[in-house]
Amino acid sequence: MLFCCLFSVSLQAQSVFTALSISRLTPDDGLSQGSNYFRYEDSRGFMWLTGNDAINRYDGKTIKVYNLNKYFSNCPNLQQGYGFAEDTESNIYIGSVRGLYVYQRKQDKFTLQPIFKNNVDSVAMPFAFRDGKVWCFNRYYQVAVYDVQTKEVKLVAKPVLDSITSVHIYNLLGKVFYYRLPFFDEAGTLWIVGSNNIAAYNSATQQVSYPFDVYIKKRKPDFLCACCSNGKIICGTAGGVAIFDCSTKQVEEINKLGNKATGYVRLVSSNKKMVAFLCDAGIVFTKKNYKEAQWFDPGAPENYTKIFNFSFDKAGRLWMCDDGEGLHIFDFTPKLLGKEPSDAYPDRFKLGLGVGFFTELPGGNVLCRNTVEQVRDTRKLSYLPLSFEKELLVTGYRAYADDYRKGVWFFEERGNSMPGKRRLFFYSKAYEKKIIVATGIDEVHSTLKDMLVLADGSILCSFEEGLFWLYPETASMQKVKGAVQRQPFKINALSSSRIAVSYLNSDMLLYKILPDKSLQLLKPILPGIQSFYIQQDTIRNRYWAGTNAGVYLLDSLWNSIKHFDANNGLAGTYIYGLLLDDAGNAWCSHQRGLSSINGQHFQVINYNKNDGIQDWDFHNRSFLKSSDGTLFFGGAAGFNYFKPPLHTAVFYKPEVYVDEILVNGKPYLPGTNADYIDQLELEYSLNDVSVKALVKDLVNGNMQQLIYRIAETDTTWKLLPNGEAINFNQLAPGTYTLQLGAYDKYSAEKKVQKSIHIVVSAPFYRKAWFWALLAILATAVVFRYVNVKRMERQRIKFQEQLALEKQRQKITADLHDDIGASLSSLQINSTVAEQLLDTDRAAARAMLHKLQTQAHSLADKIGDFVWSMKPGKEEFMTLSSRIKNFAGEMLEAANIGCTLAIAPEIDSLVTGMELRKNLVFILKEAINNAAKYSRASTVAVSLQHSSGIIYLRVTDDGIGFEAGRTNGNGTGNMQRRAAELGGILSVQSAPGEGTVVAAEIPLVPKINDGG
Repeated sequence: MLFCCLFSVSLQAQSVFTALSISRLTPDDGLSQGSNYFRYEDSRGFMWLTGNDAINRYDGKTIKVYNLNKYFSNCPNLQQGYGFAEDTESNIYIGSVRGLYVYQRKQDKFTLQPIFKNNVDSVAMPFAFRDGKVWCFNRYYQVAVYDVQTKEVKLVAKPVLDSITSVHIYNLLGKVFYYRLPFFDEAGTLWIVGSNNIAAYNSATQQVSYPFDVYIKKRKPDFLCACCSNGKIICGTAGGVAIFDCSTKQVEEINKLGNKATGYVRLVSSNKKMVAFLCDAGIVFTKKNYKEAQWFDPGAPENYTKIFNFSFDKAGRLWMCDDGEGLHIFDFTPKLLGKEPSDAYPDRFKLGLGVGFFTELPGGNVLCRNTVEQVRDTRKLSYLPLSFEKELLVTGYRAYADDYRKGVWFFEERGNSMPGKRRLFFYSKAYEKKIIVATGIDEVHSTLKDMLVLADGSILCSFEEGLFWLYPETASMQKVKGAVQRQPFKINALSSSRIAVSYLNSDMLLYKILPDKSLQLLKPILPGIQSFYIQQDTIRNRYWAGTNAGVYLLDSLWNSIKHFDANNGLAGTYIYGLLLDDAGNAWCSHQRGLSSINGQHFQVINYNKNDGIQDWDFHNRSFLKSSDGTLFFGGAAGFNYFKPPLHTAVFYKPEVYVDEILVNGKPYLPGTNADYIDQLELEYSLNDVSVKALVKDLVNGNMQQLIYRIAETDTTWKLLPNGEAINFNQLAPGTYTLQLGAYDKYSAEKKVQKSIHIVVSAPFYRKAWFWALLAILATAVVFRYVNVKRMERQRIKFQEQLALEKQRQKITADLHDDIGASLSSLQINSTVAEQLLDTDRAAARAMLHKLQTQAHSLADKIGDFVWSMKPGKEEFMTLSSRIKNFAGEMLEAANIGCTLAIAPEIDSLVTGMELRKNLVFILKEAINNAAKYSRASTVAVSLQHSSGIIYLRVTDDGIGFEAGRTNGNGTGNMQRRAAELGGILSVQSAPGEGTVVAAEIPLVPKINDGG
């Protein structure tokens, strides 16, 4: 933040400049340190400043310090720099003890380029850029050029000048070469200034000459500083100023400027309007003819013994490095608001504790505190020639204009001789004095709050005790009839014989003045709101009210139609003063400066110290609109004056630049200057974006505000606080356009200056190609699933068909083997029986009995086939029931006991036709063999299940048989049927030990197809 310097100032003339404001730039504002010996203003609107520790870049508001490793590519960090130059690509060249540092603008990084490679040291100091080359010199005044395209270095001149002992300021002992760096004049001649002589290098002829030789032989001067202006080389010497005219080749000596001797002239600088010198006697400014001089602070030259870097910027401001303290900046352009005391005259007029009132004197001059008046034509301050001035300064007073009597009333604030006494002094245009001690004043023990002189000369006064009429002709006072008498504060004059009186801690009241001088109460104004001041807009027939809660705009019927406070941009809400300019715009002072409200579109503008306000805090009732339209507002440190409309002095165009872009906390494209980036391509996980953008304006930087918005979503602009970054967290995938602009509070214009496109890609699962691929894969999966299912169904159907065919073949084989054989046997036996009927009836009867048995057996087999082929849910008899039935029938007929152990789940598990049929046949065969051959008393049948295996066991306690001996095909049939089911069957027996038939058959048969 820039703040005003309070120099002791005495200006002897005002011919060179009429306005001056002084600001400072210090480490408190962000400088790396207070010593900055070299300064350079580049083409992009930045000011570069060297320190002993780093390079600083200033934009008018903020300072960037280049002291981090990330800014230097393959070279040491640059600390103290010596001299500057800039090429056509806006790259900056800075001298150092290591060589030439090159600031690559597009990368925002420095590199190092050696220049004088074969010297004692590597010091190289640039001073100009011409014809594609950077011009440098070293301690021996060797001049070399560096071609920025080819990178070639060429030595071009070696004038005969005393060498520089050291480049460090601490070793220069008064002979600071910083003040006399080489420079080109308007004709293209290079001037190389040593301490003992000055050389001129003609680049066309490549010749070195010494134009000051004659002068040097005569005067033997020490050259302390030099610059070029209007074809003349201006040199500061130990005895004054030596000016060499390049056209006449003559040297003019000046040892006195204005009415003061220069003494040592240590620094010189020039701009288009003036030349500035730093001398033993102080700082002096002259016009180009050197005849009109204006000394600054000649009484305190010790203030400038540590001044370096004395030069003008492009805007005409003078910059001075105060070693260790920072920079003083002298601005000769008037501030937007006139101010007293000014920076140029801080102590010339004693304004005491500030300015508490204004009064326009006859003739148009304006009186402020302590009998100081401002002259209307020149705006200079002077003292009134009042004989009673000392009395007033002792007692204190307030002054009020009296246009009717063409003079001013002064009212004592404290009694002069006795407590409670009050006197009135009247000051006429002819400086005549009249003292009135009015009757009734003695009874008024409070301070006069306000006085209003009406058009007919009537004088209305407000005291804490109430409203009084003052009659100076009779030296009397009379309390006003019809008025509310409770601490009246301010009397506001209105049209049509009306007044609005504000009261402390109560409503403002509207009165009409009747012919008998009594008051008629018309109505309260803004009931419930502490109102102080009313201004009538006669053009638009409305009223403006200043209150302790901001400014209100009232219609002709006193209804509030608009309210201005902090919620809609007004900087201060406790209004101390209120005026309307000639265009009907409202101006108000408050506890946070000064503000204006446009009477048409109601734009609010807040004025601060950069605009020239006297201080933040103003005084109540201290305001005036003079007859020429000038507005005055008084405050704690002086007063402001201005005549609307105001016009800002603009030299630099405010420009937005981007200093840093971070993505997820890391620099985006670290090898690229952030200001050159206009688009960010980000993955969906890199969606935390921080943009540090600022507005550069070297003169009015503190007045500029950055505004921004997202074009796709924001309809209004957002103001960014000073120095803060724009942060976007967790940006959703999409495209965003960040628009940046500078807000001009005077015009309220909001224009896009820069746009950054931010593209956050969607995650792969949200991209079209992913969904297309996913759809293809899903389709393929579904297609495969459907196809597999279809193939599975076909396979199962085929297997079922194959199994059915096998089953058919098996049934056919079984029918052929069992049923067919039985039918054949029946056929044969029936034929035999028929033949025996005639020959051997007994044999025929036996054969018929055999036929009956065979038929019964055949019926059982057919029944088993039919039962086994029925599905489990359709059968009438379960497997366990069927086993119990035929076991019981067979063994009961043979008089053999039977025990059955069949697992309950067998009926629900054994459902397959082949398994059911073969299990029944195996069991029937085993039980039938036991019934026929075992002679057992008991047969045990067991059918169990475990882990998908059916365990079948038929045990008898009969006679048994020898191992290896079998009875017919029964055992083989059982083993064949078990094998067909993928199981095994064994028969264990021994004579006298019974027989055990055991089988293990899988629940899901592995049908042996015989292959």
